[in-house]
Amino acid sequence: MRDDDPMIEQPLERSLHDAIASLRAARDVPELWRARVLQEVRRASIARRRRRRIALAAATLIVVLGGSALIVRHYSTRAHVASLASGRVAIPPEAAPVRFIFDAPGAQRVALVGDFDAWSPNGRPMRRSNDGRTWELSVVLPPGRHAFAYLVDGVLRVDPNAARAVEDDFGVPSSVIVIASGRT
Repeated sequence: MRDDDPMIEQPLERSLHDAIASLRAARDVPELWRARVLQEVRRASIARRRRRRIALAAATLIVVLGGSALIVRHYSTRAHVASLASGRVAIPPEAAPVRFIFDAPGAQRVALVGDFDAWSPNGRPMRRSNDGRTWELSVVLPPGRHAFAYLVDGVLRVDPNAARAVEDDFGVPSSVIVIASGRT
């Protein structure tokens, strides 16, 4: 750079100008000085990477916590449903018993599974009727839409007498029951 360079907007202090000129003139940089500069550059680079990792971890944590908060908020309206399955809270006053009946004459075990019990792998065991063909179970469900299926000897089956649910992301076949509010 020259003093009359149009890129320089403000004149440099004389001592800074002399230092720049001295650095430009010195072609042989002492090895010790060069090693120290490179070491500082590496330290700065490592520190930058560390700060990026910390920022990425913090952003990931924020996304996970935010997503968890949305999920909790979304399912908080159904919290009483999940707690019904575990038996931890009282039944909401608007909940009503629903009788599920499934025809499976040759089955050894039939269980009811659904979103109301978080699709428990064991489900709620159903009782074989006196006729030996049908299986029955009454479940208290709150008003709303509930997806369900029958676990017949380890295989999920839809209820042929109920509306079919749109397949979920996991390809699980299920039926739907809608409980209206204000049931008696």
